[in-house]
Amino acid sequence: MDADLRALEDALLAAVRDGDLGTLDRLLSEDFVITTAGWLREPVGKRAWVDALTSHALDAYVLHDVQVRAYGSVAVALVHSTQSGTFRDAPYTHDFRYTDVWTRSTDAWQLDVRHATLLPEQQ
Repeated sequence: MDADLRALEDALLAAVRDGDLGTLDRLLSEDFVITTAGWLREPVGKRAWVDALTSHALDAYVLHDVQVRAYGSVAVALVHSTQSGTFRDAPYTHDFRYTDVWTRSTDAWQLDVRHATLLPEQQ
């Protein structure tokens, strides 16, 4: 299962990087909600988050770690990644941590809840 969830986390970031709306639609549940790492003030749903992605471009990412805790048809993934791109025309490179809640229907996992945290710069 860890490999499955790591592949899904990778596919999700690749879809954001590539602007692949079809993959995002498939991976995000209709009830999806996200708390971002500060660029959206309130938690938002699937459509609002996908629409807001146009304010920045993800150029590259490294998926460092995905730790999975499985509970039947629910899995929680603790994710660490480094991402670089542009946000409101300014370049960035940041480390993020995500807490993702995935649920499995008959044959597919979908992301239901994401909480994103921007990690402070290392000293």
